Amino acid sequence: MSNKSIIYNSENIPFVKDDLGNQQVFAEVVIDIPHPSLDRIFEYRVPCDLMENIHVGARVLVPFGLKNKQMDGFVLKIKDRCDFASTKIKDIISCFDDDFVLLEELIPIVKWMRGVYHCTYIDAIRCFVPPSARKVKSSRYIETVRLTASFDEAEAFIKSNIRRASAMCKILFLLLENPEMTKEDIFLNTWASPATFKSLQNKGFIEIIKEEHFRIPEVASNLTRSSITLTPQQNEVIERCTEEYNKEKKKPVLIRGVTGSGKTEVYMRIAKRVIDSGKRVIMLVPEIALTPQTVANFKSFFKDDIAVLNSRLSAGERYDEWRRIKNGIAKIVIGARSAIFAPITNLGLVIIDEEHEDSYKSEISPRYNAIDVAQKRCEASNALLILGSATPDIVHYNKACKGEYVKLVMPERIGSGFPDITVCDMKRELELGNKTMFSTPLYNAIKALKNTDDQGILMLNRRGYAEHVSCRKCGFVYKCDHCNVSLTYHQKKGLLKCHHCGYAVYMKDTCPVCGSKYIKVFGRGTQRLEDEIRKYFPEVPFIRMDADTTTAKGAHFKILNAFSEGKYKLLLGTQMVSKGLDFKNVSLVGIIAPDSTLNMPEYKSAERVFRLISQASGRAGRGDKPGKVILQCYNPEHYAIQCAIENDYDKFYFNELRERQQGLYPPFCRIMRIVFSSHNEEDARTEAQNAAQTILALANEENEAGILDVLCQSAPIERLRDRFRWHVIVKFNDDAEYTVHRAADIILDDNNYSKVQASIDFDPVSIL
Repeated sequence: MSNKSIIYNSENIPFVKDDLGNQQVFAEVVIDIPHPSLDRIFEYRVPCDLMENIHVGARVLVPFGLKNKQMDGFVLKIKDRCDFASTKIKDIISCFDDDFVLLEELIPIVKWMRGVYHCTYIDAIRCFVPPSARKVKSSRYIETVRLTASFDEAEAFIKSNIRRASAMCKILFLLLENPEMTKEDIFLNTWASPATFKSLQNKGFIEIIKEEHFRIPEVASNLTRSSITLTPQQNEVIERCTEEYNKEKKKPVLIRGVTGSGKTEVYMRIAKRVIDSGKRVIMLVPEIALTPQTVANFKSFFKDDIAVLNSRLSAGERYDEWRRIKNGIAKIVIGARSAIFAPITNLGLVIIDEEHEDSYKSEISPRYNAIDVAQKRCEASNALLILGSATPDIVHYNKACKGEYVKLVMPERIGSGFPDITVCDMKRELELGNKTMFSTPLYNAIKALKNTDDQGILMLNRRGYAEHVSCRKCGFVYKCDHCNVSLTYHQKKGLLKCHHCGYAVYMKDTCPVCGSKYIKVFGRGTQRLEDEIRKYFPEVPFIRMDADTTTAKGAHFKILNAFSEGKYKLLLGTQMVSKGLDFKNVSLVGIIAPDSTLNMPEYKSAERVFRLISQASGRAGRGDKPGKVILQCYNPEHYAIQCAIENDYDKFYFNELRERQQGLYPPFCRIMRIVFSSHNEEDARTEAQNAAQTILALANEENEAGILDVLCQSAPIERLRDRFRWHVIVKFNDDAEYTVHRAADIILDDNNYSKVQASIDFDPVSIL
């Protein structure tokens, strides 16, 4: 019988190769170099000795270029013919036998991302197979030594070999006291060599069991779960979601549930049903800060069936979590945006909590939206997508209202009801002579915390000490040397920092231009708030959580855990303290200057203000005690603030729709933004103007009325990291999507990368 090896291509058609090598097999490979000029498929021959190892999605080593440099690559397809003369085709060198392969079912999504986000193949692949994870050392293995000999056999060996085999005897002595120990513990007690263990194993005295030990991230739950009785609205939502899950053709489900309505419990109950049906779950949260509490809740319900993925994990932790997911050990994956790329098979459900958050959109290539990727993964796996929020994204809610999504509403809060909101007009406070950061009601409320078990949260959505520093005599403002933005003052180190590029300079006592001493800080950030709390409330223990205090690994977990345990009366910080957090003792929330966002040149600014107030208010009164919210602002009459005070999302939605229709913004159009940046401003401007002309010419050529507007101008932040920026804003409807993508391809192909960098963003969350 001849020796034959059989492999299968992506269409599950077998290729048979006999002893003579008549059948040749070829692989389409993407090289692991993210350069536009190499963004194509390369073909290689699969050698006979690798046929049983090579498969679609495999990571391989190939010779590349004229010098045949060895490069990593990924196999996207296997076939029985090639498009070139087979004599010129190079052979694959080897196949990596590791876990970081690309799942075959994800390859269509890779190709979709490349087309939609105008990135390279490898940019998309690296989302699913992170380079840092592929280079990490393998998991740690623990070897357990177990005594297999009887007591008499071990005593007899020890008596006759105590002098010439003392190391073996020492091991047996230990095992007689404890018949099962780790090899590491035995070594620390005996300093025995590997040969000694091997000798005992060969003699049949011991057996050595090797078990993989996964590095577990520091998010372990300390919650004890008590019996929870679901409310009628929770039961109704769970049943509606289950009904949709059981359908052959599923629609995404949008749950609009007010803060404190019990959405997390709903998520867990639906996930339980999906897991019981034999499927697996991905759960996304918008911020790393929310991960510990989400994991704690899910762990209390699902125990050890959970894996965590976020950017704060060490390379080793990420490697181990990745393996636990890929090998099917973890039934649920929880994490921030990038967790949507987890190598999870048999996917049944994706839950995206706080779906309105901008952090689900990547700001670097590929500029993907995790919600769009989730929808594609669900379509590919026939899984259910659930989007949840107290303040849904306007565009998504519009789709739900039109029937594209299933709309479910949870209008009732569990517990003590909605908190009372007191609005303080800070213009009036200033007229009364109050120049502090605290209105009179907020000052009194913080003072009142002293003699109670209650806690409070203060939210100011600006880090640092002051927004900018300027000279009152000549008007000089400290600005970044590399970006066209003012520097933020950080008092602790006396530094002025750029929050865009990281540039920093020490603040001087005198003006660098006129030499006067009238240098003053303007605006207030969380560091300034910290100083004022220390000044006016020295008896109140507090802790700060913002981007400056959470740089260390595990910082979010430690801060939230300390606050949860009651070690601090006040938690203050930026927007990361305003959403998703659930502390039963928080009765007071102070919201400071949320309306400063209204001054930003962004069409979503009103929506962001409404969300910020609504989400921050929702942190108060989540236990048995009623909550109190004190809102300090300068524009209390604005509709976004009024609707947030009234807790009326529908009213805000219709007001915002009217504004966006007048300005022609989503959901009444879609937006493509192309940013051109260069060290030479004229080059950036010229490329942007040429791109705008290309789009207009293509629209005229194809008689495409769906391109509604094309705007070419200097970007709001004109210079960033020493590069001048111009952008082209294209507004279009869905009918023109093909034409717009075609125009984007032409622009990228014609772009002179040596002078100007071009980046394309569809449906951007910011146009700064």
